Amino acid sequence: LSLSLAFACVSSQPTHPHTLLPKLKNPVEEIPGILAGGWTAADFTGASARESDREWSSLYGQFRAIWKDVEKHDASWPFQEPVDTSEVEDYLTVIKDPIDLSKIKQRLDDKYYKSKDMLKADLIRMIENCKTYNGQRTVFYKEAERLGAYVERRL
Repeated sequence: LSLSLAFACVSSQPTHPHTLLPKLKNPVEEIPGILAGGWTAADFTGASARESDREWSSLYGQFRAIWKDVEKHDASWPFQEPVDTSEVEDYLTVIKDPIDLSKIKQRLDDKYYKSKDMLKADLIRMIENCKTYNGQRTVFYKEAERLGAYVERRL
C-alpha cells in the first residue's frame, strides 16, 4: 500500500493548481492498514529518524573499524594505494575494476556503503584483483591470500 494513496483530502472544494500536498483528514494511526502493517506515528516523525540515524551511525562505526583492522593488517601493504599504472602499464588491461584501501576509505567517507556485504564485496574484489594480476608464486599473491583469509574471518 502506497502511503501517498492512503492519505485522504479534507477539502472537497477545488484547490489551487500549485498546491503540492493534500491536507490530511485523519491522524496517521487512523489510516487503514497503517497499524496493521506495523507502522506507528513515530515512523512518520523525527523519533524514528533519530533512532535510524543512531543505527546508521553505529553501522558506519563498524564499517570504519573493519577498514581500520584490514588497513593495519601486516599483509595489507600492497593494497594501501592504487596500483601505479605508469609503472604497471598493462594493469588496466587485465583488471577492469581496480580498487584499493584508499578508495575504500574514500567510499566510507562518502557513505557509499549501505551494508557490510557491500564493504566485503569491495575488499574481496581488491584481493581477487591482486590474485588475478599476480602469479601464485609472487609475494603479492601470497599477501592477498593472507589478507583474504583475514577478511573472511573478520566479516
